[in-house]
Amino acid sequence: MLSLEHFKLLSAKGATLHRGSGGKPEITFQEVADVLSEVDHAVSLYARYIYGLQRELWGQLVRQIAYTVRSKEDIEVGVVRDIDIQIAELALRVAKADHPLSDGQKAFITGVAWWKRFHENKFKQAQTTIDAYDYEIRYAVNRWNERAENI
Repeated sequence: MLSLEHFKLLSAKGATLHRGSGGKPEITFQEVADVLSEVDHAVSLYARYIYGLQRELWGQLVRQIAYTVRSKEDIEVGVVRDIDIQIAELALRVAKADHPLSDGQKAFITGVAWWKRFHENKFKQAQTTIDAYDYEIRYAVNRWNERAENI
């Protein structure tokens, strides 16, 4: 049975973990990679960063989240503003720590003078995106486990 903990097999450090007294491992690297191949690239980044502990993916994941909070004008121009990246970073840190912040704390962390309604809307949108990524990877793992049981 595959679990979210098995994503640690994707990193070099996780692959060197002692896996028992020998024999065929229950879950292999290839099976974990198979699950990731079924999901969107952004969801794959999320799973590898959060569950696989691949910290070098931070920048790519933050950028993927920032793409979802851009305004219509920014989408038309094709830019990602620094505030969008800062809000995406903040949402990812809050999601990982599971600790709510006040508006003043959010403003201080992102470096804005006042935390306004449009900042909060972007922040909630980033949180929704992170929740969707988490749901997608859990659903993919569940689907893979159901297929493996039927074999």
